[in-house]
Amino acid sequence: MLALVLALISLNSQAAWFVDAELGVSEASERNTQPAETLVSQDDSDTAVSLGVGYETRHHWLLTARYLDQGDGKATLKPTSAVSADYHQSVVKATPVLTSGVALDVRYPVVSDQGFRFLVGGGVYRWEADYSSTFQGQTIRSSDWGVDPYLTAGLDYRIAPAWRVGGNSIDIL
Repeated sequence: MLALVLALISLNSQAAWFVDAELGVSEASERNTQPAETLVSQDDSDTAVSLGVGYETRHHWLLTARYLDQGDGKATLKPTSAVSADYHQSVVKATPVLTSGVALDVRYPVVSDQGFRFLVGGGVYRWEADYSSTFQGQTIRSSDWGVDPYLTAGLDYRIAPAWRVGGNSIDIL
């Protein structure tokens, strides 16, 4: 599963509306389907950014629409074929999937005390992943997409009447 740990900064611009900006690190789940002798290197983490707009109901439910970019995964392989299409398929299978897309989530503060909140929730993420490989001077590009549910948990603290800072973890199922 994908674990995403982010630092959260929220600006409550008007009574119940808020802007949510996140910066952190994304890490892809294990995807190595290549024999160990063909895999030269693999990078399965990158900087993640998210920007969203949300609404907090008077019962403290937070509804957020956001754009999420998890960065890029990378893999380098030793070629086992002289055909660039075969090499590209091997790279696609070995490259850790870090995606970008739009998400909708619902969170609720299960604990709230003296400016601190512990929030849990879930949502749906419409993602896209782009792949490219270069072999013998030829670059081939492809992409994939999907829709997946996710769970989230986080802690934040009110540092000013309209500002919160905290941490969040997202696990895409």
